[in-house]
Amino acid sequence: MAGLASFTQVLIDTREAELPVTASQLATAGVPVFPCVPGAKRPLTEHGFHDATTDPSQVHRWWARWPEANIGVPTGQASGLVVVDVDVHSEADGYRWFGRANRAGLTIGWDVLVSTPSGGMHAYYPVASGTEQQRSWQAAAAGIDFRGDGGYIIVPPSVVQYEDSAVAYRLARIAGTPPRPVDASGLREFLDPHPSPAFRRTTRGPGREADVSRLASWVAARG
Repeated sequence: MAGLASFTQVLIDTREAELPVTASQLATAGVPVFPCVPGAKRPLTEHGFHDATTDPSQVHRWWARWPEANIGVPTGQASGLVVVDVDVHSEADGYRWFGRANRAGLTIGWDVLVSTPSGGMHAYYPVASGTEQQRSWQAAAAGIDFRGDGGYIIVPPSVVQYEDSAVAYRLARIAGTPPRPVDASGLREFLDPHPSPAFRRTTRGPGREADVSRLASWVAARG
């Protein structure tokens, strides 16, 4: 397990790289990857994120077959990283809740922020030490998901295809301080102390540009 530092360094080194190059460098750095449908998030392999590997030969074969495949990375113990996924949709404003959690000291310690094609944000943290798993969960009413054990994330420079355009995941900011694990259970309790049944979200194309501006404003406000 390479961990978050190796992952972040590859993102920095491959900002202008093509998908096969980034996939190969992640695997070489010890970060397991697997291919997803071009322009989408669905795995291309039979067992999904369970097929993720650091074997350079297998990664080369996958991206030789599907050169436009998006890059998936399993979260949790498999990769050494977890993600707080901030979303904005008609039912919730994830940025507002992420900010509240940040002021409460619950989301500080991220290592890198990535802007997502829908106008949201992925905040990356190192996995907590010890053997206890941090399972993935959703706080739908707050517009925030946690991607830990049993989940996966799509990483830059992957692209999501909408009806009118294709939008990439982009490295937005790198922290200037050492990262710290996030208290996933404490964050969940803060966001959703009385979990309610999940509701269906709608995938939106229009309006995502405004949400990208939200990310830029949020980052700028924090120096």
